[in-house]
Amino acid sequence: MTQALSTPPASPAGALAAAPQPVLPAAGGLLLRPWDMDFDDGIAACAYWVLPAARGTGVASRALTAVSAWALEEIGFHRLELDHSTRNHASCRVAAKAGFLLEGTKRSAAVHGDGRHDMHYTPASRGTGHSPDLRGQGSSPSA
Repeated sequence: MTQALSTPPASPAGALAAAPQPVLPAAGGLLLRPWDMDFDDGIAACAYWVLPAARGTGVASRALTAVSAWALEEIGFHRLELDHSTRNHASCRVAAKAGFLLEGTKRSAAVHGDGRHDMHYTPASRGTGHSPDLRGQGSSPSA
């Protein structure tokens, strides 16, 4: 079944906070990038970062899973795009745990402080078997 996208809010940016126990003042950030939303095609891009004190706690994968499930199931996006440096192994694990599967590598696609990086392209899509589990357990079939 195809769902229509809900009407975009007046301000497409939103905020979600997630923190491990004990609660930290801030653990990081996650957003659906408003400049990368295509409501006609049902595609959005997401990005995240985690403060050093919260790294390794699972907060990024839990937040990405929650926001992705919301964006795909509640808002009605069909596909969420995520890319991260191939040198950032922790981010590779976050994406996989949240149900984003590696689809390809974009060569020399981003400039970081230490030069150009190849970027893994790891999207999640509704109805393809490659989407975040709504129960927060990672990737699950959508069929």
